[in-house]
Amino acid sequence: YKFNPYTYNSNREKVFLEPLSTEGQGLEEYPDRKRYKLLQLSLPVGGGLKYALSDDVHIGVEMGFRKLFTDFLDDLSTTYVDQDVLLRRRGQQAVDLAFRGDELKNSTRQYPPHNTTRGNKKSNDGYYFGLVRLSFRMNWFDNTYGNSNRSNSRKLGCPSWR
Repeated sequence: YKFNPYTYNSNREKVFLEPLSTEGQGLEEYPDRKRYKLLQLSLPVGGGLKYALSDDVHIGVEMGFRKLFTDFLDDLSTTYVDQDVLLRRRGQQAVDLAFRGDELKNSTRQYPPHNTTRGNKKSNDGYYFGLVRLSFRMNWFDNTYGNSNRSNSRKLGCPSWR
């Protein structure tokens, strides 16, 4: 899958986070923090049930989980970097978006000290999803499309374009 974490700044403009190195990725002051790749693998796991209400109407339920092999789906993994280093290397916007706690109403919070926990690097990201599906067979698409003989109208297939 391909991903590219982003947020919106105070002007409601979309800002992509990977180039900002919000956790010091790719900065020489943090050689152990490599830039993360925006193309990753995931392990899909899931299942579901489907029930035919009639020949033409089905209902189903599905649940799934995607195990990811990155902890940066949300651009959040380790600790805060030194604010001055981030400012010098990536600019004010990187500092502003690395810590958003000061944006809360009546907040007096400041950018956290260097090495304060920002995320949990011991566990990669993942996500769950679920859905309920209702499907209908479209009988008007059958192999007799365009012919006057419609005796086989219950058969689902592609139109014949001879």
